Amino acid sequence: MMPARDEKGVVGAYAPSIAQRGQSLLGQKGTVPFDQKRDSPLVDNCLERTPLRCKRKRAMPRTARPIESGTAIYHVVSRGNNKNIIFLDDEDFYAMLAIVQKAKKETPFLLYHYCVMNNHLHMQLLVSGGQNLAIIMKTINQTYSLYYKKKYGFVGHLWQGRFHSRIVTDEAYQSICGIYIELNPVRAGITKNPEGYPWSSYVTYAYGQPDSLIDQNPLYLSLAVNPMERQAEYRAMTRAWQQNPIKKRKDF
Repeated sequence: MMPARDEKGVVGAYAPSIAQRGQSLLGQKGTVPFDQKRDSPLVDNCLERTPLRCKRKRAMPRTARPIESGTAIYHVVSRGNNKNIIFLDDEDFYAMLAIVQKAKKETPFLLYHYCVMNNHLHMQLLVSGGQNLAIIMKTINQTYSLYYKKKYGFVGHLWQGRFHSRIVTDEAYQSICGIYIELNPVRAGITKNPEGYPWSSYVTYAYGQPDSLIDQNPLYLSLAVNPMERQAEYRAMTRAWQQNPIKKRKDF
Protein backbone atom coordinates (compact mmCIF):
# COMPACT_ATOMS: atom_id res chain seq x y z
CA MET A 1 0.00 0.00 0.00
CA MET A 2 1.36 3.39 -0.97
CA PRO A 3 1.45 6.22 1.61
CA ALA A 4 -1.15 8.95 1.34
CA ARG A 5 -0.14 12.50 0.47
CA ASP A 6 -1.04 15.99 1.57
CA GLU A 7 -1.72 19.02 -0.65
CA LYS A 8 2.00 19.43 -1.38
CA GLY A 9 2.43 15.77 -2.20
CA VAL A 10 4.54 15.30 0.92
CA VAL A 11 3.40 13.36 3.96
CA GLY A 12 3.96 15.61 6.95
CA ALA A 13 5.30 12.80 9.15
CA TYR A 14 8.21 12.26 6.78
CA ALA A 15 9.44 15.86 6.68
CA PRO A 16 10.90 16.11 10.23
CA SER A 17 12.71 12.78 9.96
CA ILE A 18 14.42 13.81 6.73
CA ALA A 19 15.38 17.18 8.17
CA GLN A 20 16.76 15.58 11.35
CA ARG A 21 18.79 13.07 9.36
CA GLY A 22 20.14 15.79 7.10
CA GLN A 23 22.91 17.26 9.23
CA SER A 24 24.10 13.91 10.61
CA LEU A 25 24.19 12.26 7.19
CA LEU A 26 26.01 15.16 5.59
CA GLY A 27 28.50 15.27 8.43
CA GLN A 28 29.63 11.64 8.20
CA LYS A 29 33.14 11.17 6.80
CA GLY A 30 32.95 14.49 4.97
CA THR A 31 31.01 12.96 2.09
CA VAL A 32 27.48 13.10 0.76
CA PRO A 33 25.19 10.21 1.84
CA PHE A 34 25.36 8.45 -1.52
CA ASP A 35 29.15 8.01 -1.28
CA GLN A 36 29.04 6.54 2.22
CA LYS A 37 29.64 2.79 2.11
CA ARG A 38 26.56 0.74 2.88
CA ASP A 39 25.37 -2.85 2.57
CA SER A 40 22.13 -3.22 0.64
CA PRO A 41 21.66 -6.65 -0.99
CA LEU A 42 18.27 -5.62 -2.41
CA VAL A 43 19.76 -2.60 -4.19
CA ASP A 44 22.66 -4.70 -5.48
CA ASN A 45 20.25 -7.35 -6.76
CA CYS A 46 18.12 -4.85 -8.65
CA LEU A 47 21.18 -3.15 -10.15
CA GLU A 48 22.26 -6.49 -11.63
CA ARG A 49 19.03 -6.74 -13.59
CA THR A 50 18.35 -4.79 -16.78
CA PRO A 51 14.63 -4.06 -17.17
CA LEU A 52 15.14 -2.98 -20.78
CA ARG A 53 15.81 -6.60 -21.74
CA CYS A 54 12.50 -7.78 -20.33
CA LYS A 55 9.95 -8.12 -23.12
CA ARG A 56 6.37 -7.39 -22.17
CA LYS A 57 3.23 -7.67 -24.27
CA ARG A 58 1.19 -4.50 -24.60
CA ALA A 59 -2.33 -4.11 -25.87
CA MET A 60 -1.37 -0.85 -27.57
CA PRO A 61 2.23 0.42 -27.95
CA ARG A 62 3.08 3.84 -26.63
CA THR A 63 3.93 6.62 -29.03
CA ALA A 64 7.69 7.04 -29.15
CA ARG A 65 9.09 10.30 -27.83
CA PRO A 66 10.88 12.43 -30.44
CA ILE A 67 14.66 12.05 -30.29
CA GLU A 68 16.55 15.33 -30.01
CA SER A 69 19.59 15.48 -32.26
CA GLY A 70 22.94 16.83 -31.11
CA THR A 71 23.84 17.72 -27.53
CA ALA A 72 21.30 19.22 -25.14
CA ILE A 73 20.88 20.04 -21.45
CA TYR A 74 17.59 18.91 -19.92
CA HIS A 75 15.65 19.56 -16.73
CA VAL A 76 13.98 16.21 -16.06
CA VAL A 77 11.30 15.35 -13.48
CA SER A 78 9.96 11.89 -12.64
CA ARG A 79 7.02 11.91 -10.24
CA GLY A 80 5.26 9.22 -8.24
CA ASN A 81 1.84 8.22 -9.51
CA ASN A 82 -0.85 10.57 -8.14
CA LYS A 83 2.05 12.42 -6.39
CA ASN A 84 2.32 9.57 -3.86
CA ILE A 85 5.39 9.01 -1.70
CA ILE A 86 7.81 6.59 -3.40
CA PHE A 87 10.96 7.19 -1.29
CA LEU A 88 10.17 6.10 2.26
CA ASP A 89 13.57 5.61 3.91
CA ASP A 90 17.30 6.22 3.41
CA GLU A 91 17.73 2.96 1.49
CA ASP A 92 15.16 4.13 -1.07
CA PHE A 93 16.95 7.45 -1.66
CA TYR A 94 20.28 5.64 -1.90
CA ALA A 95 18.79 3.08 -4.32
CA MET A 96 17.62 5.78 -6.70
CA LEU A 97 21.02 7.47 -6.78
CA ALA A 98 22.78 4.12 -7.26
CA ILE A 99 20.47 3.48 -10.20
CA VAL A 100 21.30 6.89 -11.67
CA GLN A 101 24.99 6.05 -11.35
CA LYS A 102 24.42 2.75 -13.16
CA ALA A 103 22.54 4.56 -15.94
CA LYS A 104 25.47 6.98 -16.33
CA LYS A 105 27.79 4.04 -16.98
CA GLU A 106 25.46 2.23 -19.39
CA THR A 107 24.29 5.26 -21.39
CA PRO A 108 26.81 8.03 -20.62
CA PHE A 109 25.50 11.48 -19.73
CA LEU A 110 26.63 14.35 -17.51
CA LEU A 111 24.67 15.01 -14.32
CA TYR A 112 24.93 18.66 -13.25
CA HIS A 113 22.29 18.91 -10.49
CA TYR A 114 19.85 16.58 -8.74
CA CYS A 115 17.38 16.43 -5.89
CA VAL A 116 15.46 13.35 -4.75
CA MET A 117 12.29 14.35 -2.92
CA ASN A 118 9.77 12.10 -1.16
CA ASN A 119 7.60 11.75 -4.23
CA HIS A 120 9.69 12.86 -7.20
CA LEU A 121 13.15 13.20 -8.71
CA HIS A 122 14.70 16.30 -10.31
CA MET A 123 17.81 16.20 -12.50
CA GLN A 124 19.64 18.62 -14.75
CA LEU A 125 21.68 16.58 -17.19
CA LEU A 126 23.55 16.91 -20.45
CA VAL A 127 22.88 14.29 -23.11
CA SER A 128 25.38 14.11 -25.98
CA GLY A 129 24.55 13.41 -29.59
CA GLY A 130 23.95 9.73 -30.21
CA GLN A 131 22.46 9.12 -26.75
CA ASN A 132 18.75 8.97 -26.07
CA LEU A 133 17.13 10.69 -23.08
CA ALA A 134 14.12 8.36 -23.25
CA ILE A 135 16.35 5.27 -22.89
CA ILE A 136 18.24 6.86 -19.98
CA MET A 137 15.04 7.64 -18.10
CA LYS A 138 13.47 4.28 -18.93
CA THR A 139 16.50 2.57 -17.38
CA ILE A 140 16.25 4.72 -14.23
CA ASN A 141 12.48 4.54 -13.76
CA GLN A 142 12.06 0.85 -14.55
CA THR A 143 14.96 -0.22 -12.35
CA TYR A 144 13.67 1.79 -9.37
CA SER A 145 10.18 0.40 -9.97
CA LEU A 146 11.62 -3.12 -9.84
CA TYR A 147 13.43 -2.30 -6.58
CA TYR A 148 10.33 -0.70 -4.98
CA LYS A 149 8.00 -3.55 -5.91
CA LYS A 150 10.39 -6.18 -4.56
CA LYS A 151 10.86 -4.29 -1.29
CA TYR A 152 7.28 -3.28 -0.56
CA GLY A 153 5.25 -5.85 -2.50
CA PHE A 154 3.68 -3.04 -4.48
CA VAL A 155 1.53 -3.81 -7.53
CA GLY A 156 0.55 -1.25 -10.14
CA HIS A 157 1.99 1.88 -11.72
CA LEU A 158 4.67 3.47 -9.55
CA TRP A 159 5.34 6.49 -11.76
CA GLN A 160 3.00 9.18 -13.04
CA GLY A 161 3.60 8.59 -16.73
CA ARG A 162 7.14 8.28 -18.01
CA PHE A 163 8.87 11.57 -17.18
CA HIS A 164 8.68 15.29 -17.89
CA SER A 165 11.58 17.00 -19.64
CA ARG A 166 12.40 20.47 -20.91
CA ILE A 167 15.45 21.56 -22.84
CA VAL A 168 17.52 24.21 -21.05
CA THR A 169 17.85 26.77 -23.81
CA ASP A 170 20.23 29.41 -22.44
CA GLU A 171 22.86 30.02 -19.75
CA ALA A 172 20.60 32.15 -17.55
CA TYR A 173 17.98 29.41 -17.41
CA GLN A 174 20.70 26.77 -16.85
CA SER A 175 22.04 28.63 -13.82
CA ILE A 176 18.62 29.32 -12.30
CA CYS A 177 17.39 25.78 -12.98
CA GLY A 178 20.17 24.21 -10.90
CA ILE A 179 19.35 26.39 -7.90
CA TYR A 180 15.63 25.81 -8.40
CA ILE A 181 16.21 22.04 -8.25
CA GLU A 182 18.27 22.26 -5.04
CA LEU A 183 15.75 24.56 -3.32
CA ASN A 184 12.95 21.99 -3.64
CA PRO A 185 13.24 20.81 0.00
CA VAL A 186 13.06 24.42 1.20
CA ARG A 187 9.91 25.15 -0.81
CA ALA A 188 8.35 21.91 0.50
CA GLY A 189 9.02 22.95 4.12
CA ILE A 190 11.32 19.98 4.80
CA THR A 191 14.27 22.18 5.77
CA LYS A 192 14.92 25.89 6.21
CA ASN A 193 18.12 25.81 4.19
CA PRO A 194 19.20 23.54 1.32
CA GLU A 195 22.35 22.35 3.13
CA GLY A 196 20.06 20.63 5.65
CA TYR A 197 18.80 18.19 3.03
CA PRO A 198 21.06 15.19 2.32
CA TRP A 199 19.70 13.99 -1.02
CA SER A 200 20.64 16.80 -3.40
CA SER A 201 23.70 18.20 -5.13
CA TYR A 202 23.65 21.48 -3.17
CA VAL A 203 26.47 20.77 -0.70
CA THR A 204 28.78 19.80 -3.55
CA TYR A 205 28.45 23.24 -5.12
CA ALA A 206 28.03 25.31 -1.95
CA TYR A 207 30.59 23.61 0.31
CA GLY A 208 32.76 21.47 -1.96
CA GLN A 209 31.67 18.11 -0.57
CA PRO A 210 32.70 15.38 -3.04
CA ASP A 211 29.89 13.58 -4.83
CA SER A 212 30.80 10.86 -7.33
CA LEU A 213 27.51 11.39 -9.17
CA ILE A 214 28.13 15.02 -10.06
CA ASP A 215 29.80 16.43 -13.16
CA GLN A 216 30.31 20.05 -12.17
CA ASN A 217 28.31 22.57 -14.16
CA PRO A 218 30.65 24.64 -16.40
CA LEU A 219 28.76 27.79 -15.43
CA TYR A 220 29.58 27.07 -11.79
CA LEU A 221 33.27 26.67 -12.62
CA SER A 222 33.21 30.09 -14.28
CA LEU A 223 32.05 31.85 -11.10
CA ALA A 224 35.62 32.13 -9.75
CA VAL A 225 39.05 30.54 -10.12
CA ASN A 226 39.43 29.86 -6.39
CA PRO A 227 37.18 26.98 -5.17
CA MET A 228 36.38 28.71 -1.85
CA GLU A 229 35.34 31.91 -3.65
CA ARG A 230 33.29 29.86 -6.10
CA GLN A 231 31.45 28.12 -3.27
CA ALA A 232 30.81 31.43 -1.48
CA GLU A 233 29.41 32.94 -4.68
CA TYR A 234 27.11 29.96 -5.17
CA ARG A 235 25.82 30.25 -1.59
CA ALA A 236 25.18 33.96 -2.17
CA MET A 237 23.27 33.24 -5.38
CA THR A 238 21.16 30.64 -3.58
CA ARG A 239 20.37 33.01 -0.69
CA ALA A 240 19.30 35.64 -3.21
CA TRP A 241 16.83 33.21 -4.78
CA GLN A 242 15.58 32.18 -1.32
CA GLN A 243 14.82 35.80 -0.53
CA ASN A 244 13.16 36.29 -3.92
CA PRO A 245 11.66 32.86 -4.62
CA ILE A 246 11.57 31.54 -8.14
CA LYS A 247 7.94 31.61 -9.19
CA LYS A 248 6.70 28.39 -10.66
CA ARG A 249 6.40 28.68 -14.40
CA LYS A 250 6.28 26.36 -17.38
CA ASP A 251 10.10 26.31 -17.66
CA PHE A 252 10.33 24.41 -14.37
